[in-house]
Amino acid sequence: FNILQMLVAVLAVGLVRTNPTHTGPFRGTVVAASSKTPLVNANVTVTAGCTPVSQLTPPSGQFSVTCEASANSPNVTVWARQYATRTGSLTDGTKVELQPRPIPGFPAENWQFEGWVVQAQTGDVPGTNISFLAHPSVYRTPSGRVFVTSTANRHAGPGWTNAYWQDENTTVATAMPYPLINQSNSAVPGTAFTGRMVFAEGRLFMLVGMGKPTLLENKNLDDPSNPTDWVPAEGNGSVNIDFTDAPTSRHEDARFHVFEDDLAFTCKGIPRKYWLFVIPDGVPGVAGRACGRLGFASASLTGPYTYCNWIINPQGSGDPGSPTSNCASWPGDVIRAPDALYFVAGWGNLYRMPLNGSSVLHFDRLVGDGVITTPAPQGSYDDFRQIEFTFLPPAAPGERTRLYHASYSSENSNPNATRADYGFKQALGMYTFDWPSAESTRVP
Repeated sequence: FNILQMLVAVLAVGLVRTNPTHTGPFRGTVVAASSKTPLVNANVTVTAGCTPVSQLTPPSGQFSVTCEASANSPNVTVWARQYATRTGSLTDGTKVELQPRPIPGFPAENWQFEGWVVQAQTGDVPGTNISFLAHPSVYRTPSGRVFVTSTANRHAGPGWTNAYWQDENTTVATAMPYPLINQSNSAVPGTAFTGRMVFAEGRLFMLVGMGKPTLLENKNLDDPSNPTDWVPAEGNGSVNIDFTDAPTSRHEDARFHVFEDDLAFTCKGIPRKYWLFVIPDGVPGVAGRACGRLGFASASLTGPYTYCNWIINPQGSGDPGSPTSNCASWPGDVIRAPDALYFVAGWGNLYRMPLNGSSVLHFDRLVGDGVITTPAPQGSYDDFRQIEFTFLPPAAPGERTRLYHASYSSENSNPNATRADYGFKQALGMYTFDWPSAESTRVP
């Protein structure tokens, strides 16, 4: 009898071990196939019967999943921004290698989506009543902290320019609980939005406003978060744009750039350092809004800026904002590589100008009509695409370049949010990537 009991007990133990209620945990790591670098914020989704159903990887790229015994050969789907999605069987110790999304002709490598700098998708930005975010701009202070600004409002649409502090080695930024630039700044007529900071000639500027822009300056380079420190750059700060000879005088935003040192471009044969990239409307013979980019240049900071040439041609094909279109081309930014300048337009369309000795500032579309990012899957903060990109160069050689952007989403759980033109616009995100030269910089 005792021997029989012992045999039953052994068989029972064996049964439990070979048919457990759960299997796992299955542990794995998501990495970039080319560099084998762990990918942060990769989405790992498993079949029914496993938990958690979906998770985002930490900076280590690791994930862990436990499955019910009935979940035969569970499958896992892994996606990360800037990488191709991969699906396969779930096994313990697996290393999921994701192939980069190709962007032919654009030399950024080893992308990482670091996360959301500021977001109002789940509630107003903490400490504020902000539920709308657009037009990010960034400046790195001498201490290494990053000063971030954006268009902000309590509902969809332009309101004011707000500021946020981002520590040197973190992604999430802390909002200032007051507007940085609004109607209380007497130098700015109209709505104080779509501001862009420029650090050039040892000075910190901000071009702010639409239609009739104002150039502000802040001499407190260590802490530009005090609204009263933003004062007119020259005289009253009013920027004079002379539209004589331009294809159209109708326009939206303008972006201020300073081309220094060996970037010597000319306007109708005359060397000019100060430039405005003007977003036109009502271009004769071109159907659409915000098509191409007009170039204006000046010998002084506030002008007069006179028309030079088309920096980007307005003609294109496809729907506005699509990869083959040059319309719906909202504010973007310029970055320099050893042999070329690259321009990214509002929806991410990419353009290139070779540095081959030409003094005429003009960009052409990349072969293949590449775009810098693509929409995330449904339900993400950016499933209607990302927009309004701006670069931040490395603080030191060998470090990574940052790319900030605003986002459109099809859904939102913030009860105070309202839908903007294309969707909910309530998140500012950040990528990092490797660039081919340690001396690469965003052009001021």
